Amino acid sequence: MAKSSTFSALLQELASRWGLSSLKLDEFGRCLLSSGELDLCLQAGTNENVFCLWAVMAEIPKGEEQLQVFAALLDLNHNDAQLRGACFCIDHSIDRILLKFQSAVDGLDSVSLENILNNFVEIAQDKQQKIDQIISDMVQNASNQNTESGSDGVPSLLPGAFLRC
Repeated sequence: MAKSSTFSALLQELASRWGLSSLKLDEFGRCLLSSGELDLCLQAGTNENVFCLWAVMAEIPKGEEQLQVFAALLDLNHNDAQLRGACFCIDHSIDRILLKFQSAVDGLDSVSLENILNNFVEIAQDKQQKIDQIISDMVQNASNQNTESGSDGVPSLLPGAFLRC
């Protein structure tokens, strides 16, 4: 049985467990799911015996805070044990931050796949709040720095301060 056929069969078993008529891969080997406000994508590997699970976390910010957000994502990838094997990545083709998890198909059954999905949803929902907070803080900090500077980028003077030439 081909790898995508194996994965398709797992999806069909999972659909039965959930009382759905079907869960199918599209022509690109993807199956899109929703859980609350979170959109997920299950994707069969092309030539490997793996599948990927990913969710869009946020839009990539523009401007100065972009590098700060990327650095924060790297820090989370390295230091956050709660990711349980998932990692943040960037998809520049859609300008989005993704959370991605990859696993082998061999030895996987529908119960294990369901557990992986449930864990991923839990992690993604928690980390989406974290990413939103990081981006919000970065934008707020950038905004505060802009209001502390004049329109020409020169820092505003404190009340009562004067320039000496």
